[in-house]
Amino acid sequence: MFGRNAYLDERLAGVEVTFFETLEGLEARVGDQCVGLLRNYRDMCQLVGSYVWDKLLPPTLYFEKEDPANCPRIAVAQ
Repeated sequence: MFGRNAYLDERLAGVEVTFFETLEGLEARVGDQCVGLLRNYRDMCQLVGSYVWDKLLPPTLYFEKEDPANCPRIAVAQ
């Protein structure tokens, strides 16, 4: 991701993971369960191609483990 290594969770090796961009960051989901969040993803996207790319973007990106109860979701009005 962004030319860097990104780590989620070793227990998810061989599992299909879907990524969604949310206001909180880049959300990793397996099925309908949130398994990780890369905060500041939108800020990182703004750095692409800038002269400060190598200075500000960390060499390795780590997704935070998310508690499914606190995972950001899109609200749907009924």
